[in-house]
Amino acid sequence: MEFLKLMKERRSINFFDPKKEVNDEELKKIIETAGYAPSGFNLQSWQVIVVRSKKDKERLMKAAWNQPKVVEAPVVLIVLGDKDGWKPGHPTMEKVWTNTVELGYMKDEQRGWLEDGTKSLYGGSDKSLAFAVKNAAFFGMALMLAA
Repeated sequence: MEFLKLMKERRSINFFDPKKEVNDEELKKIIETAGYAPSGFNLQSWQVIVVRSKKDKERLMKAAWNQPKVVEAPVVLIVLGDKDGWKPGHPTMEKVWTNTVELGYMKDEQRGWLEDGTKSLYGGSDKSLAFAVKNAAFFGMALMLAA
């Protein structure tokens, strides 16, 4: 689908058929597609919690202003932003660093540059929160468009 058409035809859905299933293969494809969303330093520091059980969706609905769509939806995805995903030693940072070196984008001696860059942009509590929110929001929008 052409991007402009996708954006124009995008809708916020508030009513779901609780009998409609989203199988694991479809869900995996949606999440993987959303993973192409931009993120600071390409760290992709988000996590996704998949909620399928009615009991868990009922608990979640209470935290979501009692919106019926939380229970009606066949699956609910909770997107979490990680405020620490930019820090050296964090699994997200280490995975990205390893991949970056293996792909030949950076060399081992450039590690300090990456750490200094992420710290200057995201160090500090206010910046870390902005980092987490921005990356989770990009991913969340990509999830909606992919679905």
